Amino acid sequence: MGLFDLSGVVNSLATYDASVRRFAKDTYDANGRALPRTFSTVTAKVSLQPVSGKDLKRMPEGVDSSNMVTVHSSTELLMRDRVIVSSGSYEVEKVLAWSDIGSFCKVLARKLNDSEARS
Repeated sequence: MGLFDLSGVVNSLATYDASVRRFAKDTYDANGRALPRTFSTVTAKVSLQPVSGKDLKRMPEGVDSSNMVTVHSSTELLMRDRVIVSSGSYEVEKVLAWSDIGSFCKVLARKLNDSEARS
């Protein structure tokens, strides 16, 4: 648990009930060909917010910030997790360290285009 437990506050301000899809490690058959990806899905309360100026400064040059959002959740989110809400699907691209301080998770996620693979 963190210094302050802010998970209740984050849950009360959540705007979505999201499905979080976490992919398992890649597996290969005896011939070295990749097997279909497997994943687990959990439900989490999340809040999606525009990316703040401070977080925008930390992004590498060339990133299209119009497709980025900040996601707050009391559920731990990891790199490459897919957060699926009614407004679309997002992929976690940066995890910011808040779990040790406030017992919640803050990540930067990119909205996926309709043409991108969802599996």
